[in-house]
Formats: sequence, C-alpha cells, structure tokens
Amino acid sequence: MAVRQLSAAGDFILTFDALNAIRKIVSNSPHAQRELLRSSLDDVVLKEGFGCESKLLTDLQKATMEGRRISVAYDLYSGGGMKQYTLDPYQIYFKQRALYLDAYSVEERGYRVYRVNRIKRLQALPMIVPRRTDYSFSSRHRDSFSVFVGDKVDKVKIRFNKKIAPYIRETCWHLSQKISNQKDGSIIFEVDVSEPKEVGWWVMQWGEDATVLQPQSLREMVRTAAEGIARIDGG
Repeated sequence: MAVRQLSAAGDFILTFDALNAIRKIVSNSPHAQRELLRSSLDDVVLKEGFGCESKLLTDLQKATMEGRRISVAYDLYSGGGMKQYTLDPYQIYFKQRALYLDAYSVEERGYRVYRVNRIKRLQALPMIVPRRTDYSFSSRHRDSFSVFVGDKVDKVKIRFNKKIAPYIRETCWHLSQKISNQKDGSIIFEVDVSEPKEVGWWVMQWGEDATVLQPQSLREMVRTAAEGIARIDGG
C-alpha cells in the first residue's frame, strides 16, 4: 500500500525502486513467510494496484536492464483489438497510479509511452540494442502535465475564481506554471504542456470555479464535456 501511495503522489522513479527493494526483502525472508509475502506482493501491489502480471513485469525489467529488444502484444482498447509492437525498452516508471514503459517503437520510428497492464504478451528477442544518445527521460517528460508526452508544447491559461484560488496557489501543479493575481481576487493559471487535454481533465474537477481561457480547442472540449454531463444529470 505504501508503494501504491508513492505512485499516487507522483514519485514515479522512486516508486519502482521501492518495488525492487520489497522484492529483495521478500527473497531474504524465512522460507515459511516467503511465499505468502511474494503472493501478497503480486496480488495486492501488482494485480490489484496496477493490473500487472508479476512474470511479465520481471521479464520487462530484465529486458530493460539488458537493453534487449522485445516484441509485445498490446491491447489498444478503444482502438480495437491487439497490436504487435517491436520495442527497445528504456524506462519503467509509475505515474498517476499506473505503471508505464518508455520505449522506442521500431515500427513507428519514435519514442512512445505504453501502459504496462495493456501488454498481454512479451517475447524477448536476441538483439541487444545500444542505448540511443538522443534519449533523455527527464527531457521527454518535462512538459507532461500528467502522463502524455509529445514533441509540441502548448500554452494553457485557466481562470480560477476567488473562492478556489488559494487551493491552486498552495500546490506546484507543474514546473512551468505561472500564477497572476487579478484585482477581483481571481487568478490566471498558465502552464506550457505537451497535451492540453490533460489540463482540461484536471480543470473539470473544479467545476464552475474554473474557466479555460486558452487554447480555444480546449475551451470547446471542456464545454462539450460539461454539456454532456448536464444532459446525463438532467435525464
């Protein structure tokens, strides 16, 4: 549960290190308790917490450490069915209560993020691939507001009213954030992010206390979502 809480708090690299530490503790436990602890780790932390199979995660971690190319069957969910990918795995990390893989996709010729619980089959291939010199985990995720990363950065502006402004000020939501105080007690919250939709999903939790100012596409997305919720609530 402590490991899952680390993930929820956003300590994504530290969380994976903690998981590995738990594995070492389990392996050094007395034989009578070892299997019970291993089962608890697999069921409570991996399956219930992150929807991952222990063996698949172990194989994925091994391939990542070795720099070994892998072939995976990935569930696209809304995209329909399973898709086969050939990947060079670079980093396993926790974020927003889920486990992700940062990898280079051979088919798409670029770096992509894959949610580990959607990987249904994994095969380690014979090829060991030298680490690409242009890869940097911190640079790739610097502009991510939550999970998604991208090559383009957009500025997002949100107005929060006087009532909710103190709650926004007290937390660092993103490293790029800027907060401007307004005469009426409201604030303008600005961030530069690679996926504005993630900011929109976050903003909707504040309801009528928040207004999207920029970009226009995000204003329309939030308005459409709010109208949809109103129709459902209205029967």
